[in-house]
Amino acid sequence: MTDPAELSDLAIKMFQREIHRQAEFATVAIRDVEVIVNSDQPDSIRFWYAMDAALGAIARLSDILWPAKNRGPDVAKVRARGQALRARFGIGESTYLADKSVRNSLEHFAERMDDWAEKTSGAGFLDSHIGPLRNVRGVNEHDIARVFDTDTAIVRVFDQSLDIRATMAELASIEVLVPDPDEVSW
Repeated sequence: MTDPAELSDLAIKMFQREIHRQAEFATVAIRDVEVIVNSDQPDSIRFWYAMDAALGAIARLSDILWPAKNRGPDVAKVRARGQALRARFGIGESTYLADKSVRNSLEHFAERMDDWAEKTSGAGFLDSHIGPLRNVRGVNEHDIARVFDTDTAIVRVFDQSLDIRATMAELASIEVLVPDPDEVSW
């Protein structure tokens, strides 16, 4: 491929399949999160397992449509591919799905803990909280690791946050804009 924006029909179909699949994976995982949150006794381990799966799928989807800015010598090629796919399927430039910051904080949790350990006053630490953040008292902002605010549906990992409701709306639009190619007649 000499011009990275010119993808073959087969390449488009394979990327389309993967975009659709990752959107489905993220949607399934977020629905699992909703079930867990709405249960009588939310299971923190299952919740964060499902949230990790959702954020991972969103990051893989983001890597296809909004490739990382620092991809080495292939940066122009992967950016052109992302741009070509977004144009092909009518996907906008600015989106919650393009944001990998929360997933990156979760993926690099040990590094975030190192930063926290250097800066903490030792007053407290909040991790794996599921519930209204407004009910949390006595913890400095810097001492908050993983939380899911059930009032706002915002997941936060240290200083990064993502609105899950807005993300679900964008996932639904991706699933419409990028249908499963196996169900589309070419």
